[in-house]
Amino acid sequence: MEPFPAGKHFLSARQPHPTVPVFALLLWGAIFGTLINLPVTIGVNIVFGSIFAILALLLWQQWWGLIIGVIAALVTWVAWGHPWGTIIYVLEITWLSVATNRESKAQERVINDRIILHDLTFWLLIGIPLTFVFYHVFLDVDLTPTTLIALKQAVNGVLNTLMAVLMVLVYRLWIRPRPDQSVSIRTAIFAFGLLALLTPSLITWALSANQLVKVSQRDELNNLITIAHASRSLPDSFLNDKGSNFWIGRERIAIERERKGSAESSQAKILKANSNPALFRLLDRQYVDDSAKYVTQKGLTLLIPQEGNIPLMKLLNSYWETEVQTLNQDTQRQTGQGTTLANADDVITRVVSPAAPLIKKLQTESLHTFGLLGLLLLVGVLITEQLARLLENEIQKLLKPLLAEPRTELSEESSMLMPTLAVTAISEFATMISLINMRIRRINQLTLELARSRDQMAELSMTDALTGCRNRRDFHLRLGEEVARSRRSHHPLMGILIDIDHFKEVNDRYGHPFGDKALQAVAHAISTGIRAIDYCFRYGGEEFVILLIDCPQDRALLIAESLRLKVKELRISSGDLATSVSVSLGVASLNVDNDDADTFLARMDKALYMAKRRGRNSVVVVSADEDDQ
Repeated sequence: MEPFPAGKHFLSARQPHPTVPVFALLLWGAIFGTLINLPVTIGVNIVFGSIFAILALLLWQQWWGLIIGVIAALVTWVAWGHPWGTIIYVLEITWLSVATNRESKAQERVINDRIILHDLTFWLLIGIPLTFVFYHVFLDVDLTPTTLIALKQAVNGVLNTLMAVLMVLVYRLWIRPRPDQSVSIRTAIFAFGLLALLTPSLITWALSANQLVKVSQRDELNNLITIAHASRSLPDSFLNDKGSNFWIGRERIAIERERKGSAESSQAKILKANSNPALFRLLDRQYVDDSAKYVTQKGLTLLIPQEGNIPLMKLLNSYWETEVQTLNQDTQRQTGQGTTLANADDVITRVVSPAAPLIKKLQTESLHTFGLLGLLLLVGVLITEQLARLLENEIQKLLKPLLAEPRTELSEESSMLMPTLAVTAISEFATMISLINMRIRRINQLTLELARSRDQMAELSMTDALTGCRNRRDFHLRLGEEVARSRRSHHPLMGILIDIDHFKEVNDRYGHPFGDKALQAVAHAISTGIRAIDYCFRYGGEEFVILLIDCPQDRALLIAESLRLKVKELRISSGDLATSVSVSLGVASLNVDNDDADTFLARMDKALYMAKRRGRNSVVVVSADEDDQ
């Protein structure tokens, strides 16, 4: 089905250019939205920078969104340390800019809901494959983290596009509604329907992912604390002898024990016992504490490498750490009131464990949830697209008669009528359409009656009430039209000015009612004695005018003579009164090169005057050539 004409709905294609403050605001939003991210699970963050670039694209079209996106990408390139993510981001904005500008030029409107489809298409065809190439091939990231990165970026990109569309809709519908920048029902249903479908899933997924991280980190912390307490009974020599091959159960760990002497013993420090000195030196020198970003459990620390640009890979090479402070049992002293701690030696046990097993477990769980979320997003887009298209098609179907071009073969009366709306399968629309069609039919009925009344009034205004001939007003209108037509086509135009002879004597002798009957009889004889294409007018009083269309002079003479004889043979009677009348006829031709309407009428009047001078009851012709001489 063809889309609505431009301006009927959706945002108007004629968008304003950006102002400097708004452009700067969107640019800063794009930059900080990319630098500041929201963690939803460990190593997986949502960024919001593309929202502002897409907002610029929707508000201003052209290439403003791409300009903002490129500037923001250059800034984030420096922040991320590698170009791969920024390249995909720029390609996404370029794809959306090209698609939106092409559609706006072709259909003179911005199709807001389809920008979401365009973004989804980009990630399926370009974004996800490129992510695998960049991260798995170039950066040698494992397949599971790469898949997680690809799904996260795709879901993040489509959600940002959806949020930008929703912000434009809210602005157009509630904040600043304008008739020239309206929104289609398709766009509203698609965007808000998709939001309603995804919101519960997003909330459930975020809460479950966060809960999974908390539970996993709590278990890891408890495990390390248990190991620390269990290692208290081990002598320092045992730790030093085990070295890097120290295992407890299935956990490979490293333990560093530090004793601090009491004030009574005056010992400053006892040497450390360390199961893996090289590892602890490496951690102290090349690892940083990034617990504030990733850890939710108090007492648990995450040490991540300083080198590297990909968060997920750095997390795989990181270590969990906790410190447990206990008392050496050999120095505890029993008193009558219980154990005293005054002379006890503090023992600080530092336990570290590789974070890779837990991170891989969380990555696998996140991959599953992101996969389900991506599938839900794809299915949601398809479902809401079909729902929006269904409602749009129904509305277009019922409005199609109103938007259709008027049919040229219809009569003037039919072309004035409003078409009724088409029937739809949606019950609420059907009820509304039934009521509207009832009103339309009533309006059409009134329109026809009004048109007929108007035609009757027009006819009455152009008709002489007594004789039924056209009146003097209509004569001057027709005379001007026919003179102009004859001059354009060079077809002959003849005029006959007719006067009833001695009509004043008829009125004086028989009375005005009888005179009116005589006028009606003469008018009938004249109007029935001319061709269908000719015109007969009552010029005033007892005078009539005939316009002979495309008629040569010899033919006009024959018509005039036949009219004279026809009137002469009339027997006008009323009761006991009876008489006959005669007419004088002045025939004139139009000079198509020089004459105007007044000149033509003056020539007819001259011919009539000559007919009366000859004794009346006669026909006199004054041609254009003779009149010029």
